Amino acid sequence: MFCRRELACLLLAVSIVSLACHRAPPPPAVRVAVIPWENLSARETLDWIGRVAPYEISARAIGGPHKVFLAAASEHDLLPMRARQALSGYYETSGNTLRAHVTLRDLSTSRNLLQFVVESEKAADLYPAVCARLSPGTASSGVSNQAALETFGRALLSSEPGVKRDLLTQALKADPHYTPAAALLAQITNAAGDSQTAAAILETARSGRAGTWTWAQLTQELGAIRRDPDLVLKGLEASAALSPSNADITRALGESQVLRHHYPEAVKWFRKTVTLEPGEIPFWNLLAYAQAYARDFTGARASAEQYRNLAPGDPNAWDTTGEVEWYAGEFAAAEKAFLEAQQKQPLFLGGLEFSKAAFARFLAGDLAAADQLFHRYLETRRALKDPLTDLREAHWWFLTARRAKALDRLSTLSRAAGDAGPRAGVFYALCLMEEGKSSEALAAAGSAAKNAASPAVRATAGLLVLLAQPAASAEEWRSRVDRAFPPPVSAPGRRQMLIYALVLGRHYAPAVRLLESAYVETSPASADETRMLLGQALLATGNRQRAAELLANYPLPPQPGETLFATLYFPAFLEWRKAAGLAISLNRQSSASVMSRTGLRGASPLRSVRGNGTYLAGLSRSPAIQALAAAPWPSRRASVPNRAIPPCRPALVH
Repeated sequence: MFCRRELACLLLAVSIVSLACHRAPPPPAVRVAVIPWENLSARETLDWIGRVAPYEISARAIGGPHKVFLAAASEHDLLPMRARQALSGYYETSGNTLRAHVTLRDLSTSRNLLQFVVESEKAADLYPAVCARLSPGTASSGVSNQAALETFGRALLSSEPGVKRDLLTQALKADPHYTPAAALLAQITNAAGDSQTAAAILETARSGRAGTWTWAQLTQELGAIRRDPDLVLKGLEASAALSPSNADITRALGESQVLRHHYPEAVKWFRKTVTLEPGEIPFWNLLAYAQAYARDFTGARASAEQYRNLAPGDPNAWDTTGEVEWYAGEFAAAEKAFLEAQQKQPLFLGGLEFSKAAFARFLAGDLAAADQLFHRYLETRRALKDPLTDLREAHWWFLTARRAKALDRLSTLSRAAGDAGPRAGVFYALCLMEEGKSSEALAAAGSAAKNAASPAVRATAGLLVLLAQPAASAEEWRSRVDRAFPPPVSAPGRRQMLIYALVLGRHYAPAVRLLESAYVETSPASADETRMLLGQALLATGNRQRAAELLANYPLPPQPGETLFATLYFPAFLEWRKAAGLAISLNRQSSASVMSRTGLRGASPLRSVRGNGTYLAGLSRSPAIQALAAAPWPSRRASVPNRAIPPCRPALVH
């Protein structure tokens, strides 16, 4: 039995725990755009002071609670920077004294929140004084080198590239560690093609500055120039530690982890991002996809719902919802969301939501209803004067197991005039290969390559000519690819071609190594094809556990008439999931319907045909083939989950 004192202590403890559990979330971060100051001194030689102000203040006033200062080039940057407040100012002289008048303004109300004046005989002393007023206790200490500041400011004012470069070099001679000058000079040098010198500039500037904002920012720049994602990540992590309220940094960290396929880590950073800026709609979109990649479908649905609540009229919010449900294998819910997106905006993505809904209905086992939905997609495309409408229909038939019907239509379409015929011929050739008709595939691909007008179609047809060559060992296929597509075709481009050859030839062991490297380098938004083919190859080589990890999320619906190589895995991935021990999210009746209709076999081995070595050798010298690496790959998804906001790396120089 408790005494009164013990009971009181217990109640106090419960109250404390209750308050801790119900603690209010931290306030959203306030983004403050620092605008160049206006020179009212009538001395043009002092113009540089105003141009340098945004860089000095944003670099010094870091780490403050719930406030982020960002360098802006002008007031035109306020909206894209998502600024809620603006810091502006003007300066004048009185004898040898510089006097800066600074105003902090709320952009939503146009109300001045703070106004003050700072004075100094040296411009370099003005900026720390301003930061001390704006963010007491958090501003970085020390004063920048006056000569470095002045020459950097003059460089910003110069429109002559050579003069700008010389002034930046002078600034770094005055202070080799001055971050804005080092970053800008490195960017200019790298753009001129001298990445080695650009990297050396950054290495010198960041040396001996570990743990500082200088080191963090320049490490990001150095990683970008060296194309070293690990180095970029180190810089971002250091930046986040120093400026924890900057949503640009936390978002970039989330995107970096997504690209690494480290989805739980990405979710952690995106959660922080939406906490910092809960009203920024695209951030909820990013979080929803990261959660779906991590197979946290409860969380992904909640984030997608928040996206819809913030943007009730945005069809992309419903498209995101549909893709989350699709990843989870909930095809009825996915179809409903896709159609809702279509209803919100009938021409959204050119009617593609009808196609996605049709695939959802197909995988639910109702082919007749799926055809009706796809017909609505075709009607939309015809209304938009899409020249690929008939090709899309034929490709749809092949993807939904009406292969004979699809081949008949593709054969007819491949003889059409203009570039439409060769484009259909490319699809026809691949479909013939999958049916084991390699000699016919070779003829179709050769005809498409000969008659194509567009470099992209001609190049892709050349690839199909290569893939239709006689069956061979993995090493022979590597030699064929190297001979047919020598540099300047990129190494990743040649790797992708070899992957197709090895998968079609069922050389799964060497294909696994190539697919793993390609998967690591591919964003999950466009990695479904690679992920599925890698899962198939891993199953074939006995790695069932790893295959199950990759096949767990359903691949998003292909785009008929565009995703050429989708037929290599769709809908065969359902059988691969079954072989990996994964459940098929279909009821028993619809599962039997889909599987019996498709046969669900993997890619057929190439049959031996007589090669056309002379034609292939001539094609490899074609300028169109040389440009293949730059051509858009038909197998890559064009859509990116975060359509409303472009990829971002926090920039040092605005």
